[in-house]
Amino acid sequence: MLSKILEAYRRDNILHAFLLYDSVFLPDRTKISFVNDLKYVLTYHHLQYNICNIYIMTDHVDREVLEEHLKYCKSREPNYLYIYGNINIFIRYFKNEIDKNIVQKKCFIVMKLEKNNFKKIYPKIDNVEIRKLDLDNKSDYEMFREFLQKYFKLSEDNIKYFKEDRTYIAIHNNRIVSIARISLMLPNTCLIVGVFTVPEYRRRGLAGAVLSILCEHVLNLDIIPFLLVDYNNDPAINLYRRIGFRMHITLPYLKIVRRINDETGGTD
Repeated sequence: MLSKILEAYRRDNILHAFLLYDSVFLPDRTKISFVNDLKYVLTYHHLQYNICNIYIMTDHVDREVLEEHLKYCKSREPNYLYIYGNINIFIRYFKNEIDKNIVQKKCFIVMKLEKNNFKKIYPKIDNVEIRKLDLDNKSDYEMFREFLQKYFKLSEDNIKYFKEDRTYIAIHNNRIVSIARISLMLPNTCLIVGVFTVPEYRRRGLAGAVLSILCEHVLNLDIIPFLLVDYNNDPAINLYRRIGFRMHITLPYLKIVRRINDETGGTD
């Protein structure tokens, strides 16, 4: 199994980063089925938000295999279910699931940044400090706790989910005003998530500045950062392009908003 995972990752270490990270580092929350030596279905349960993600990275898979993955998700009673990749297979096999739930069909643009394309962005505001967050530092911890509570309605208990991430922040007047973080780090690539600036500080170059510092750090380690952005989020796409990100691939997805039920019946 590991040899198949590594072979897929070597073929495309951006597209198959989730395969390597989830199956190797989070096996207790991951289910994987290889259709052949190169194609697979991967399911991952995200504890923090109680979300299940199913990646269908194959053009053909038996219905029984997908049913096992759907059953795995249902056993965890997720708040949301995301289907990535070949979503048409899921739609064809599980039309009843689609019809009886609230479903959003969209597409991500997967963008990556190579060192020779990198362009640093500087903030358009004075007296701002940009650096890596240190949750072992009491001051950083308190600023981050207040930030999560105010802008994401997350309690202090959720801080534990960020301790494995590499989070970069912009600080102004003793508060966090912009943020970007790395949610997974692999030998050749890393995934950037959570790019956010508080409303009253937007359009001052802070998101670009924080992201620039983060990207500069990983590029110096010869690691290629990548991220996913909704195809219609033009402001974010334009920002990432200014830094030097380029499209790697598109990734269609379904977001099933209501809790999924058994096809034979059930309640929401």
